Amino acid sequence: MKTGRINWIIISIAVLMVLIPSIPAKATKFLATNALNFPEGELLEDDLVMTGQSVRIGGQIDGDLIAACRSVVINGDINGSILCADQYTKVFGNIDGSMRAFCQDAQLNGTVNRNVIVFCAAFTLGPEGRVERDVAAFAGEVTIEGRIGKNVIIHAGDAIIGGTIEGDVNIEADKITLLPTAVIKGNLSYKSDRPAKVEEGATVFGLTDWKKIEDTQGEKKSRRSWIGSITTISGIGLGISIAVQVFSLIIGIASGKSLLTVILFIVAAYLAMVLLIAIFKARHSRMVLETMTWKPLKTFSTGLVGFLLLPIAAIFFTVTLVGIPIALLLAFILGILCIAGWLLGALAMGDFILSRIKRNGPTSLYLSALIGIVLLVFLAGIPYLGSLIVLIMTFFGVGALLLTKHRIDHSGSDQFQGKGLSIDGN
Repeated sequence: MKTGRINWIIISIAVLMVLIPSIPAKATKFLATNALNFPEGELLEDDLVMTGQSVRIGGQIDGDLIAACRSVVINGDINGSILCADQYTKVFGNIDGSMRAFCQDAQLNGTVNRNVIVFCAAFTLGPEGRVERDVAAFAGEVTIEGRIGKNVIIHAGDAIIGGTIEGDVNIEADKITLLPTAVIKGNLSYKSDRPAKVEEGATVFGLTDWKKIEDTQGEKKSRRSWIGSITTISGIGLGISIAVQVFSLIIGIASGKSLLTVILFIVAAYLAMVLLIAIFKARHSRMVLETMTWKPLKTFSTGLVGFLLLPIAAIFFTVTLVGIPIALLLAFILGILCIAGWLLGALAMGDFILSRIKRNGPTSLYLSALIGIVLLVFLAGIPYLGSLIVLIMTFFGVGALLLTKHRIDHSGSDQFQGKGLSIDGN
């Protein structure tokens, strides 16, 4: 695409900013706070996305809750689903949708009207806990004392069942215990290197199938090394927490946050961009910029396809249940790509402007990053159109990142033969 055509695209976008009217829409509520107490009797008629230290929800939320906090305690009603990437998550109230948690410790002693999927060091379904549909738990220790309306899948170090399960149970664990209060109305299938400990009074109405796992040297460790690993779980939780915080701030700024919030976000984004340039190397960063300049359509299409395929693949693996770990990994990758794509999109925007000012010699990556981040943040504040601009630049950034990575891997060289352009390390 010629430079003149690119200039016309920029001018067209500027004209659209002026001509297209603002379209009011119901916005998600974003919060970043040290502590939040949402008391009983209060109502939030919206989704809530938040980060912070300690959160207590006693009121009602008519939407979804997404939280990346140190501690979340839910005593009230959530009329949607919850997604928590916390150190501690405790639910005593009612969740009308599903519960998804990536925690060190997750406790459910309330009601979930759909499904539960948890990745934790420890997961407990207390005596008062109720899940109307399925439960999939991947943890170091799983304890089930309440009632589950359908099927259960458990991958754990220790699995303890003392509640009532209406459907089938499939377990892979080192140690399995059925307490006297355990009632399984479907079939019990489990894999372990030892028989399950079934205490007197425990009842299994269906068939019981035990597949012994031979403890050959190294096989057991490689098969379950990730289960119950606090380091791995904390890493996943941290990654999701960072992604949630970044997007909370981006969308929060677009919704009209204070000037201090904007400044703090710009500083944080710039530091992240400096780190990204250092990791990706200057010459590779320039390859990304040239990819966007000389192959804009292919770059945008690649980024768009990536955004479409990853969520579809994640949903597919989630539906199959056995592929839930893959689905969560894909969701995590998508979050990282979103952040990197936004930053690279800002870098490209800043480089485009700086190259028009400084026509001779290479532009500074760090100055380009600062200009682009500031510009993209304030463009995001434009009602409706701002979000579209952010999405487009993110698509460009992700597409350029994928294409550049593919080119480096297949060429074995850091040189980019880009229509007369050369790469240097400045």
